[in-house]
Amino acid sequence: MEFTLRDLVYVGVYVATVAGLIMKFKGRVDGVERALSQANKIIFLERGGLNVVTKEDCEKNQAALRQHSQDAVDQISILHENITIIMLDRGLKPVPLKPKTLTKS
Repeated sequence: MEFTLRDLVYVGVYVATVAGLIMKFKGRVDGVERALSQANKIIFLERGGLNVVTKEDCEKNQAALRQHSQDAVDQISILHENITIIMLDRGLKPVPLKPKTLTKS
């Protein structure tokens, strides 16, 4: 079997084309791996570090919400006392109200 210059050129072009395609796809795979690595770093290493609200702010807001809810329960109990007074004045039987506290002890 004889190889001519034409055959060698064809083989060279084929090898160059295959090498070019391999390098192109390797570059794409590397880009995807970099993006995936960056996403994993954000998800797993930062542990939600991109959140705007810190844990302390969240706890402060929860405490404020509990206090606001407790104030609402207190106001409801004051209204209930006033309604009870009115019902007793009118000669009606009052309905007992036993509100639960919302704040932690």
